[in-house]
Amino acid sequence: MTLKKELVLKGDSYEIYFLARNDRCESKDFLNKTKNENRAAFLAIIAVLERFAEHGTPNNENQFRRVRPNVYEIKAKSIRIFGFFENSNSFILTNGCKKGVEDVQTRAIEKAENLKNLYAEQRR
Repeated sequence: MTLKKELVLKGDSYEIYFLARNDRCESKDFLNKTKNENRAAFLAIIAVLERFAEHGTPNNENQFRRVRPNVYEIKAKSIRIFGFFENSNSFILTNGCKKGVEDVQTRAIEKAENLKNLYAEQRR
Protein backbone atom coordinates (compact mmCIF):
# COMPACT_ATOMS: atom_id res chain seq x y z
CA MET A 1 0.00 0.00 0.00
CA THR A 2 1.31 3.40 -0.96
CA LEU A 3 0.32 6.55 0.90
CA LYS A 4 1.25 9.94 -0.46
CA LYS A 5 0.13 13.50 0.12
CA GLU A 6 -1.10 16.07 -2.37
CA LEU A 7 -0.98 19.80 -1.62
CA VAL A 8 -4.42 21.42 -1.45
CA LEU A 9 -3.80 24.81 0.13
CA LYS A 10 -0.71 26.73 1.10
CA GLY A 11 -1.14 29.66 3.43
CA ASP A 12 1.00 31.78 5.73
CA SER A 13 0.43 29.40 8.66
CA TYR A 14 -0.16 25.91 7.25
CA GLU A 15 0.08 23.73 4.21
CA ILE A 16 -2.96 21.49 3.90
CA TYR A 17 -2.73 18.19 2.03
CA PHE A 18 -4.98 15.39 0.84
CA LEU A 19 -3.79 11.90 1.75
CA ALA A 20 -4.03 9.41 -1.12
CA ARG A 21 -3.94 5.66 -0.57
CA ASN A 22 -3.06 3.66 -3.69
CA ASP A 23 -3.82 6.75 -5.79
CA ARG A 24 -7.32 7.08 -4.27
CA CYS A 25 -7.94 10.17 -2.21
CA GLU A 26 -10.99 9.81 0.05
CA SER A 27 -11.00 13.39 1.34
CA LYS A 28 -10.78 14.83 -2.18
CA ASP A 29 -13.53 12.49 -3.41
CA PHE A 30 -15.69 13.44 -0.43
CA LEU A 31 -15.28 17.17 -1.08
CA ASN A 32 -16.02 16.75 -4.80
CA LYS A 33 -19.19 14.80 -3.98
CA THR A 34 -20.19 17.48 -1.46
CA LYS A 35 -19.55 20.19 -4.06
CA ASN A 36 -22.12 18.53 -6.34
CA GLU A 37 -24.69 17.67 -3.65
CA ASN A 38 -24.53 20.62 -1.23
CA ARG A 39 -22.73 23.64 -2.65
CA ALA A 40 -23.31 25.79 0.46
CA ALA A 41 -21.71 23.21 2.76
CA PHE A 42 -18.83 22.77 0.31
CA LEU A 43 -18.15 26.52 0.22
CA ALA A 44 -18.36 26.70 4.01
CA ILE A 45 -15.79 23.93 4.56
CA ILE A 46 -13.47 25.42 1.92
CA ALA A 47 -13.68 28.79 3.72
CA VAL A 48 -12.70 27.12 7.02
CA LEU A 49 -9.78 25.32 5.32
CA GLU A 50 -8.59 28.55 3.68
CA ARG A 51 -8.67 30.43 7.01
CA PHE A 52 -6.85 27.51 8.65
CA ALA A 53 -4.08 27.61 6.02
CA GLU A 54 -3.75 31.36 6.20
CA HIS A 55 -4.24 32.12 9.92
CA GLY A 56 -3.78 28.85 11.82
CA THR A 57 -6.10 26.46 13.59
CA PRO A 58 -9.60 27.79 14.21
CA ASN A 59 -10.18 28.76 17.85
CA ASN A 60 -13.87 27.94 17.49
CA GLU A 61 -14.58 24.39 18.70
CA ASN A 62 -17.64 24.39 16.44
CA GLN A 63 -15.21 24.41 13.49
CA PHE A 64 -12.17 22.52 14.75
CA ARG A 65 -11.68 20.03 17.54
CA ARG A 66 -9.61 17.03 18.54
CA VAL A 67 -11.64 13.81 18.35
CA ARG A 68 -8.88 11.30 19.14
CA PRO A 69 -5.25 11.69 20.14
CA ASN A 70 -3.70 13.39 17.11
CA VAL A 71 -6.89 13.20 14.98
CA TYR A 72 -8.90 16.36 14.38
CA GLU A 73 -12.29 17.20 12.93
CA ILE A 74 -12.93 20.27 10.81
CA LYS A 75 -16.61 21.16 10.69
CA ALA A 76 -18.82 23.42 8.61
CA LYS A 77 -22.59 23.09 8.29
CA SER A 78 -23.32 19.35 7.91
CA ILE A 79 -19.79 18.44 6.74
CA ARG A 80 -17.05 16.80 8.79
CA ILE A 81 -13.56 16.28 7.42
CA PHE A 82 -10.81 14.60 9.42
CA GLY A 83 -7.06 14.88 9.48
CA PHE A 84 -3.88 15.14 11.50
CA PHE A 85 -0.83 17.34 11.92
CA GLU A 86 2.28 16.03 10.22
CA ASN A 87 4.53 18.71 11.69
CA SER A 88 4.31 22.28 12.90
CA ASN A 89 3.07 23.65 9.57
CA SER A 90 1.44 20.68 7.75
CA PHE A 91 -2.05 19.28 8.17
CA ILE A 92 -3.15 16.19 6.24
CA LEU A 93 -6.82 15.56 5.39
CA THR A 94 -7.75 11.88 5.43
CA ASN A 95 -11.50 11.45 4.88
CA GLY A 96 -14.88 12.99 5.59
CA CYS A 97 -18.52 12.33 6.34
CA LYS A 98 -21.84 14.06 6.68
CA LYS A 99 -23.11 14.93 10.13
CA GLY A 100 -25.81 12.64 11.30
CA VAL A 101 -25.68 8.99 12.22
CA GLU A 102 -23.25 8.51 15.10
CA ASP A 103 -22.10 5.10 13.80
CA VAL A 104 -21.04 6.62 10.49
CA GLN A 105 -19.11 9.40 12.19
CA THR A 106 -17.42 6.95 14.59
CA ARG A 107 -16.30 4.79 11.66
CA ALA A 108 -15.02 7.88 9.83
CA ILE A 109 -12.97 8.88 12.89
CA GLU A 110 -11.57 5.36 13.17
CA LYS A 111 -10.66 5.41 9.48
CA ALA A 112 -8.85 8.74 9.96
CA GLU A 113 -6.92 7.31 12.90
CA ASN A 114 -5.98 4.20 10.90
CA LEU A 115 -4.79 6.29 7.96
CA LYS A 116 -2.74 8.48 10.29
CA ASN A 117 -1.10 5.40 11.79
CA LEU A 118 -0.40 3.86 8.38
CA TYR A 119 1.13 7.13 7.20
CA ALA A 120 3.33 7.32 10.30
CA GLU A 121 4.49 3.71 9.78
CA GLN A 122 5.32 4.38 6.14
CA ARG A 123 7.34 7.47 7.08
CA ARG A 124 9.59 5.47 9.46
